[in-house]
Amino acid sequence: MDKMIAFCGLICTECPAFIATQKNDDIERKKWQNFGLKNSTVR
Repeated sequence: MDKMIAFCGLICTECPAFIATQKNDDIERKKWQNFGLKNSTVR
C-alpha cells in the first residue's frame, strides 16, 4: 500500500487503529478507538 497520510497527521499504514480496521480485529480496534480523541492536536 502506498503511503497515506490522514487528516490527523498520522501515516495510516503505520497507525494501529487503521491496521486493526483492515484486519477487521474488533478487540484491537477497541484498544485504539479513543486514541485520536485523546492525542489529537486538532481542536
